[in-house]
Amino acid sequence: LEEARPPAGNLGELPSTAPTLTLETAPVRVRRAATLADLLQRQVLVRGASLHDEAGERLTGEELLARAGRALDEMAREGLSPPGDGEIEQAKVLRHDDVVFTTTTPDMAKWLLKPAVAKPFAHKIGLQAQVIERTYKLVAERVPIAFKPNDPATLRAA
Repeated sequence: LEEARPPAGNLGELPSTAPTLTLETAPVRVRRAATLADLLQRQVLVRGASLHDEAGERLTGEELLARAGRALDEMAREGLSPPGDGEIEQAKVLRHDDVVFTTTTPDMAKWLLKPAVAKPFAHKIGLQAQVIERTYKLVAERVPIAFKPNDPATLRAA
């Protein structure tokens, strides 16, 4: 039997060569959960949007994206400017004529959900439209309840 020897350095010190764990080096399931969480924080659901143009043709996601961009431009001219360089980068039409707008940042999505912003935005993209906060039922196996994907210690433990 060999005698166990402490690592080089002072007793009680942690080795200085411990690898740094980042989101890129985290296990795949952790990366997927963090990526999905980021995407969901950047999304805004609009119910009852006018999905037809003046000629009665159904609007596509690209046309809705352009309509949302024009609405944001009008709102900025009226004094409701989005945070930083926030924009809407995607519009996806769901069943039942709901639309999910994906923003460039979570702050932009939070800004769109504010009542002082949501009402003018909804009015400009369609008279019947209603901007609502989405909720999700999510089961994450083997992920602690207090999971923080930006905390290296949490990533290391996962």
